[in-house]
Amino acid sequence: MHRGFSSITTRWVITIALIISTVVVLILLANSIFLDDFYMVKNRSLFYKEFEYISDGFVSPDNDLLDLLREEDRKTGFLFYIAEIQDDSIGEIIVASQRDSIGRILPEPPVKAGFPGGGLPLPQLDFVISNSETLFTGEPVYGRVQRELRDLNEFDLVFASRLNENYLLVITRPVEQLDEHSAVTNQFLLLIAVFVLLISIIIARISAKSIVKPIKEITEIAEHIADLDFSHRYTGNAQDETGILGDSINRISAQLDTSIKDLERTNEKLKVEMDLQRRFFAGVSHEFKTPVGLIRGYSESLQLGLAKDLKEVKEFSTIILEETDRLNHLITDILFLVKSESTEFTLHTNEIDLIPLIDSIIEKNIPAAITKKIRLARSLPESAIVTADEVRVGQIVDNLMSNAFRHTPTGGEIAIRVSVEAEEVTVCIINEGDHIDEKDIAHLFDPFYSAFESRDKQSSGTGLGLSIVKSLVDRHGGHCGIENVTDEKIRGVRAWFSIPVSKLS
Repeated sequence: MHRGFSSITTRWVITIALIISTVVVLILLANSIFLDDFYMVKNRSLFYKEFEYISDGFVSPDNDLLDLLREEDRKTGFLFYIAEIQDDSIGEIIVASQRDSIGRILPEPPVKAGFPGGGLPLPQLDFVISNSETLFTGEPVYGRVQRELRDLNEFDLVFASRLNENYLLVITRPVEQLDEHSAVTNQFLLLIAVFVLLISIIIARISAKSIVKPIKEITEIAEHIADLDFSHRYTGNAQDETGILGDSINRISAQLDTSIKDLERTNEKLKVEMDLQRRFFAGVSHEFKTPVGLIRGYSESLQLGLAKDLKEVKEFSTIILEETDRLNHLITDILFLVKSESTEFTLHTNEIDLIPLIDSIIEKNIPAAITKKIRLARSLPESAIVTADEVRVGQIVDNLMSNAFRHTPTGGEIAIRVSVEAEEVTVCIINEGDHIDEKDIAHLFDPFYSAFESRDKQSSGTGLGLSIVKSLVDRHGGHCGIENVTDEKIRGVRAWFSIPVSKLS
């Protein structure tokens, strides 16, 4: 759901406008409030610099001094006056930079800026006289003097300091009222500010859109992630915080995708494990029920004296012992299967040759083959060296051989073949007989699968032999399988397992 991305743009534009407006207002206020003070401070330093320049070469008023003052007047626009000091009071003006000659000059009434008469206006003279005590101590005075004019609102900057004991230098600068200049300046700044504000808003909006675009893209990706859709990725290449955020979103999406897929696989595996566990316990219950029922039935018969003679007693006892042995074998297989799949189960591996081991198992089964008239055909190489647990490999071969004997008809054939390749050794046991239904082959290594779906009760074992085979082969890092075969000599079922030649970890 979108949450007003345009509002970010608006806030960005408003922020820029407020910043610019604030700066303009501060400039206007500063121009209106502090311009006079700044102007005063700036001119005081200029006046003092001129005073030092003139006083350095001053001896007495003469034409050379007049020429110097006229030159400085021309360059700076300042007006220079030399006044006499008589009996600790300020006397007459004797030199003025706007006069062509030296002579006593009477004070003049105020006129327009420039003072063409060359005399010191009365308001300025009054300012100097009023500060005479400070001047006589050697300290300069500086101030702003308002002119007494009806039609003009003007003032003068006046600086005065003693040149020596007999003369006083007065420097003035006629200045138009700064309020008028400040107002004009403010109007100009305001026009500039409006123009700058409009340009800034346009630039800010364009900039905001470029900033909001990747944020919008990232937010849309986040919404897809919330819907468990991890197929979308941030494609921007910016190296700023937005780019870092986009890369983080991509990593989060990839990690969540991987984690959820792993969780789904784990759930599927758990379902399979739970189904196998359910079938396992159903198989255990089924397998225990038959021998326990037989043992109880024949035991009650003996207890109640239902056997007609000693022969029947012996027959009942034999059945009880056989079912007890079968039950004991079943319990042993269950315990071993559980143990083989636990983390505590370990193999004792050594470098062994499989051929003598397989030969010994074949020899052990020769009496059973003779009894059932089964032919044993072997195709074995001289040696097959692997790193394995000899006892457990023997258990694997023995279980497969027992399974082959149970499903081989009288007069049939069992072939044992071993092939050695670069990385593994494969052992095949092929028994002649009926093919297995294809739908059952994938489940033959499940515990008790044959016990309740495809097994002949009179010829089957506990139903755990193949499960034990698979568990032990897996522990060796190998593979195993069962498949229907039809070759030149035998039509039946092939059970096989392979063990890596390399040393196991």
